[in-house]
Amino acid sequence: MSDLISVGSLVIFIIVTIIYYLIGKNQLTIDDIQTADGEFNSDGLVDFYSSNLPRLAIYFLVVVISQFILNAVYLGNKCNNSTGVVGTAAFFTFVPWVLILEFY
Repeated sequence: MSDLISVGSLVIFIIVTIIYYLIGKNQLTIDDIQTADGEFNSDGLVDFYSSNLPRLAIYFLVVVISQFILNAVYLGNKCNNSTGVVGTAAFFTFVPWVLILEFY
């Protein structure tokens, strides 16, 4: 069962990532960063990135929450549904993400 959860975790991450890149993420075009006379438009680049931030936040939350749920299920199966698995799953899910984002 634990192997199935490990594989499921990877499969869910890949599926969510593919959906984000196919549907959720805007494509940067030359029109976004170039003015009518051919000059570079930095405001267009800033607008492009700021318009992608809400979608990126939703993608991030979906990934983290799905990983948390799968970690909780895995620990529940491994520890025979003992108490405290949700807190342990939260620790092992959220602490690495906090450390990753802290140094980003």
